[in-house]
Amino acid sequence: MHAIQVRKSLGLVAAAAAAVLGVGLASPARAQDCNGALNITVPFSPKAVPPTGPYLNVGDSTTVKLNLGSGTISGGTQITFRRLRYELDCNHLAALGVPCTDQGDIMSYDFTQTVASGGALVQCQGRTWTATAGSTANEVVFTPDTPIVLPPEQTASPTVNSCFISFQVKLDNLEPTSGGDSDDTPVKVEVVGGCSTVISSDGHADAECDNGGASGITNSSGIFICPSCTVDQCNLGCDATTGTCKPADVSTPCGDTDGNTCTTAGCELSSGVGVCVQTHLFAENSTPCADSDGNACTTAGCNGQGVCDQNHGSKVCPPADECNGGCDTTSGKCTPKTSTPCTDTDGNVCTTAGCEISGTNSDLGVCVQTHMFASNSTPCPDTDNDACTTAGCNGQGVCDQSHLQCVKALGCRVTGGGTVDACGPGNSGCDPNTPGSCAPDTCASPALEATHGGQVGAPVGVATAFTADSACIAGEWTHVRHIRPQLFGNFHARSFDSLMCACLPCPENPDVEGVVGALCNPDDRICGPEPRRAPANKICFSGAGDYALTNGRRASRSVVFRVDVEDRSEPGGTNGPPPPDRYRIRIWFVAPDTSDGLTLRQEVACANPITEEVTASTPDIDDGGDLIRGNQQIHPPLNKTCTP
Repeated sequence: MHAIQVRKSLGLVAAAAAAVLGVGLASPARAQDCNGALNITVPFSPKAVPPTGPYLNVGDSTTVKLNLGSGTISGGTQITFRRLRYELDCNHLAALGVPCTDQGDIMSYDFTQTVASGGALVQCQGRTWTATAGSTANEVVFTPDTPIVLPPEQTASPTVNSCFISFQVKLDNLEPTSGGDSDDTPVKVEVVGGCSTVISSDGHADAECDNGGASGITNSSGIFICPSCTVDQCNLGCDATTGTCKPADVSTPCGDTDGNTCTTAGCELSSGVGVCVQTHLFAENSTPCADSDGNACTTAGCNGQGVCDQNHGSKVCPPADECNGGCDTTSGKCTPKTSTPCTDTDGNVCTTAGCEISGTNSDLGVCVQTHMFASNSTPCPDTDNDACTTAGCNGQGVCDQSHLQCVKALGCRVTGGGTVDACGPGNSGCDPNTPGSCAPDTCASPALEATHGGQVGAPVGVATAFTADSACIAGEWTHVRHIRPQLFGNFHARSFDSLMCACLPCPENPDVEGVVGALCNPDDRICGPEPRRAPANKICFSGAGDYALTNGRRASRSVVFRVDVEDRSEPGGTNGPPPPDRYRIRIWFVAPDTSDGLTLRQEVACANPITEEVTASTPDIDDGGDLIRGNQQIHPPLNKTCTP
């Protein structure tokens, strides 16, 4: 037993030995009888009838109980217990006393645990016991907070339980089977409890009587442990119930090392020990095995007796044709072709014939006319005689006569204005529970709300995907941002790069007809733009603008902007019937006439007015949403022409 071993933590696991009552006699130095009594028990025992606990494996713990009592005390009336001593592991070939001969690093005690105590005697109740290292590394000394005083003839029987302490010990290592520390009980750890008559530093022996004598009580017991057992794939180590080595069940799989796929390794018994036998089982007849004969079209297979037969079977393949290559001379497998072009017989330019593996025979290649679809928009024969449609493959093998249709750029103009939410925190009056109703909560230049208005597309408004500072787009537009009661941003634009219009449906009226001739959603007053008939209910315009952060003078051509407007039901704001008009402006604090500015203007231009998505960086200002108050109105374009 080593000193550091005594300090290891323990867990409760059963192990035990028969208990024997010990009575201590007076020390030779004192003539009067001073008899103490002590009984050491290990409650969890595999030797009990019936067994109450398992044999201990390394790492397991068990509980030890010391019961105190007294015998005759001639010429005296009481015995005082100041200390109890416990020897963790003792060599059975030496004297089993206090102290005993340490058998080595076998058992350990965890000094952080709480020592349990009590008993039927009142003087043993409510006491606190402290454990400390004894005079040797193998010894634990238990000291009560106040000495235990007992009258004569008090039983130490564990069944009566008059006065006791209990604690846990842990098995750290098995007993040595050879050398000076070994003994004749390798599966039983002898333990000793008792009192020493040696006078300690407090001037007292461990147990003293009032007649002047001291008691040298000792009692030994044992903790049963598992023997050293083999632990591998065919041996499970010690069976803690029986205390014997346990082999794995017969036929338990084990490591296959012979490289023979026609045999399966498994555990078998040999003189009670599990061994891994490579030929434990034979593979079933015709189980595939390694082909090593170089015969292209023979198949190796197990013969059911553990032998790999190279001529076990032969491969029959479909005859060679455009989708079948016959038997492969190197793999011995049929070689159906995949994706190899084959004869095209359906006359459909939107499909390409190719070889595929048959769905019912994995060895058979078949020519499938629809093996591949021509890519979307591949030209195909035009048969509808409609000059405004272009036939093209739809990507699913069909020649769509209306694959492409004539698209005429829509021109329009917008007037009006109103109030919307500005990007940033605060309550402007928009509905945050309606998607798209409010501007983002954060941006580089936050505000509370914004007002806007103007006219774009008059007196001229030619549909333009992008022309820097186009002469064919006229108008003026303002946008003023507020943080009550102050103004926080002032925008004005009179130069435009793009103007495009579109006719959009809306979820509020999914049955709307869409564009008919030059009108958008005719006779519909939900999705817009009516009551003013127009070819579009959506306008998008962009360009370069002037901007001031406050109500000071605006810096000329200092920002890039894009505006998206949707003219829906009338009168347009959220105080009218749904859906309300929508307005969104995005502003980038980038000088529009620089190289970066010109690139940005192209990225935010309205080439596709149907979507608000752009490829540009995040704007510094992103105001808008549903109109809170106001009205937007989209009109047909004026008849004024323009040459760019």
